[in-house]
Amino acid sequence: MQIAPLNFKSFNKLGVFQFLAGIPDEFNYLSINEAFKRNVIQVKELNEAGSVNSLLVLNSSADYIFLNDGDILEGAKQNRVLNTSVLLFPNSKVVIPVSCVESGRWRYSTTDFSPSEFFAPSELRLQKIKATHEALKERGVRDAQQGEVWKTVKEYHKKYKVDSETSNLTDLKERIDLSSFIKEYECNAEANGIAIFLENHILSLDIFHSRDVYKEYFHKIIQSAAIEIPVNKKTDAQLESAEAISLTKKLIAKAEKVNKSEFKGVGAGIEKRFSGSDFTGTSLEYLDYVIYYGLFKDKTKSTK
Repeated sequence: MQIAPLNFKSFNKLGVFQFLAGIPDEFNYLSINEAFKRNVIQVKELNEAGSVNSLLVLNSSADYIFLNDGDILEGAKQNRVLNTSVLLFPNSKVVIPVSCVESGRWRYSTTDFSPSEFFAPSELRLQKIKATHEALKERGVRDAQQGEVWKTVKEYHKKYKVDSETSNLTDLKERIDLSSFIKEYECNAEANGIAIFLENHILSLDIFHSRDVYKEYFHKIIQSAAIEIPVNKKTDAQLESAEAISLTKKLIAKAEKVNKSEFKGVGAGIEKRFSGSDFTGTSLEYLDYVIYYGLFKDKTKSTK
């Protein structure tokens, strides 16, 4: 995969490198937010009784709609996060795999769901991708280990001293001021890829085929990473643009060399799952297009 560097900026331990990957925008699809704005998508409980790890999604438009594995859906009986990225066919209905991120509520707050502006933190995304890959290989299901998700939510609450009545992940936004990161970083109009660095280490990489959809997720991904910044830890670690570019290219090159497992997508396309010595990755491909591609540095693995 060839990338064209566009710009790099560092602020408060967080480095953001934007780039262009491939030839974007040859295949159009809506983001989940745009689909809700147009009132062409509906997300609801599977049935009246509900199912913690499944939701029903209806696309009433002639467009494809993209949902990201970090998207959080608020409402209905409890808030959920997607277990995998999904590309909805036009005029389709599909059951999507999710995890609960609000363990203390099982009652309706609204009839249906709506997308949250809050996005799953980077470490939670990595955890879900790893668990889902294992579940797909072993049992053919997209199970992100619900118990581990709840444990991680509690760890975030503890880190930021959040007292949440319903153990709701999105209550973090009431405790953490992420507005400075929104103001500091501007989305590059030519970009469709972003690599995030924490201090001088790469944290994650996201590429979207659509630049419009990339723009929708740009600040969400940055806020997702900002939550991982160590609290009350001083550092002199600095990252320069050239090093950020080099580390990004090296990680992509390593990912291209590993074997990839293929699984039929929840909606349209094929999911590819893969991992290396110190990273875990996923992609969603449809026809000849890489709709979404994500890489996450895995600190629990060897860095040999």
